[in-house]
Amino acid sequence: MTSKTIANGILRAVGVLVAVALLLWFLYQIRSVLVYICLAAVIALIGRPVVVFLRRRLKFGNSLAVVTTISLMFAVFLGIMSLFIPLIAKQSKNLSLLNMNGLQSNFEELFNQAKNYFSARGIDLLTTLEEMDWLSKIDYKAVPDFLNHIFGALGTFSIGLFTVLFISFFFLKDSSMFDRSLMSLVKNSDESRLKNSVTKIRNLLTRYFLGLLGQVTVLFVLYTIILLIFGIENAVVIAFLLASSIES
Repeated sequence: MTSKTIANGILRAVGVLVAVALLLWFLYQIRSVLVYICLAAVIALIGRPVVVFLRRRLKFGNSLAVVTTISLMFAVFLGIMSLFIPLIAKQSKNLSLLNMNGLQSNFEELFNQAKNYFSARGIDLLTTLEEMDWLSKIDYKAVPDFLNHIFGALGTFSIGLFTVLFISFFFLKDSSMFDRSLMSLVKNSDESRLKNSVTKIRNLLTRYFLGLLGQVTVLFVLYTIILLIFGIENAVVIAFLLASSIES
């Protein structure tokens, strides 16, 4: 083995490492897009049997079947989110029923007790607090920053949701788009074998996600019935969380 061969091998290895590093860096930069695509792919796999059913049994057009399927899935998502609305509304109502005057009087009584406790030991609580200057250490920007984070998270969630639905629409509308992309990367002699493999993988994943969804649904119904029989409060929400957590 000559020195030239060794040098070429080293340069080739360095080139491969640099290319892999650049690819990983690029994937990291577009990680949010990759997450959207993966979620859209899962939705497409779950919704594909519904689209096929609407097209073959009910004679829907392709676009109408896709729009109907996405609308049904979005309605299910909204239904799941609506389960938590009564719980949130109830907690908000409980907060509104707080006796603020009573809370203020209890706080003042507690402060006076603390003041008397420290005074009995020769410690002036008010003077100590003033010397600590604790009010100047409070970051008053934390509250608006926290609210900005909340609204920013809601905005990001909304954008992500509609992005996933948008990508899912095209995955469902043109299910062969992914196949054509893969076919362009292989030789003509390997296209049929790759196409069969992709079809089998897609069918297996579709069955897996549908089976998982069906199992979660069955557990959700069973848990809901049991919790309602025992009179558990917020039975539907608890049943949904239990059914989801078992599968995760």
